[in-house]
Amino acid sequence: MHARRQFALLIVFVIAGSRASAAALPGPGLGPCSPVVDTSELTSLQSDCIWTAQDAVGSKQRVRIAATRDRDAEPGTLSLFAATGSSPAPDPPGVSPGLQLQLERLILVGFAYAGTGATEPLLWPLGLLRQAGTVLNLTDVRLVTRDQAVFNSWLHIFTTDAGAMYWTDNSTFLHIHHWTDGKTTLDSVGLLMETPAQQNSQQLPSPYISNCILGATNSTLVPALLTNAAKETPQPLLVYLTTNVSLGVFPKLPATGVQINRPVIFVGLQSLVTSIDFQMAVNQLNETGSKYSNVTFVGVVLENLAPGDTVTGAVAPPFSITISNNVWAAYYNRWAQKAGKGSTDADGTCGRQHRGCMISSCCSNSDSSSSGPCSRQPCATDHLQDDAGP
Repeated sequence: MHARRQFALLIVFVIAGSRASAAALPGPGLGPCSPVVDTSELTSLQSDCIWTAQDAVGSKQRVRIAATRDRDAEPGTLSLFAATGSSPAPDPPGVSPGLQLQLERLILVGFAYAGTGATEPLLWPLGLLRQAGTVLNLTDVRLVTRDQAVFNSWLHIFTTDAGAMYWTDNSTFLHIHHWTDGKTTLDSVGLLMETPAQQNSQQLPSPYISNCILGATNSTLVPALLTNAAKETPQPLLVYLTTNVSLGVFPKLPATGVQINRPVIFVGLQSLVTSIDFQMAVNQLNETGSKYSNVTFVGVVLENLAPGDTVTGAVAPPFSITISNNVWAAYYNRWAQKAGKGSTDADGTCGRQHRGCMISSCCSNSDSSSSGPCSRQPCATDHLQDDAGP
């Protein structure tokens, strides 16, 4: 018998770790980008904008385009829109192919992307630059598409690759923790499918794409969780954190805490330190309402973890409430809920876990496939997993 996992940790760093479609409608009032060349390789952007700077990098062979922020409280990512009606441009005379492109902390909207078999690296944003490219590195980048066929092709490419570490709901998001084929390298990259309601809007990218909260900040995280995490469903909720946030005393939480009735994956930035401050509070993530309740942290620093209290003590055994690393901010019965060999959830899929990837709440020693992420590896047997090591 294996203890049911309701809480998983993946690569919790305490160091600075760590939209695809034909032309999208840019948000109202947005102007053209004003890229700032900070170094010989770095071009920085400081606000959401429409990309019209295909020639901004000149004839450089190594280019890094990244969002920057002046204060820690500002969102760490920004939206980069393709100009309406834009299309990939040919290489200008005198520019040889071979560009190495690195993108960080960007949400790309309205670009077409190289697919398998293209001369460019996979997912290369066509039309972003005039130069041809041979190497692409994406870190903390979100690609949002309105094309179901494009999204389906992404699902096929990465979910059938045994080397990919990912989470997906198979319908609206595919989060790649790490993947490379030698030409394209992805670190904490989101491939997202817009919903019809969003496609009809000319506003900036919504912070909620069906099962994904695109850019949670300290002011938006709690309201978003109260609305979306309480829905009882086996479909996971992906939460991208773009600033340091608090889940403790302030912002004020309901007396019963934040109800978690589905798998929730908190993803921090890999290129900037991203933390959740629990403010020495406990029991605020209430995972007692559903068999689907589950919380996973990826690339997040957990601050001010407190020992458990008398309320925690009723559901803590056999774990000690005096050890704060047991993360008593998450409230659930840690011993009574179990799943036996070969057991399944109501939806018939078996929970499989590899390096912290949580799909559902059951484990099996068999090697049958599942509809969730990281489905090819057997479940580990420990209850609280920290897979920062090899």
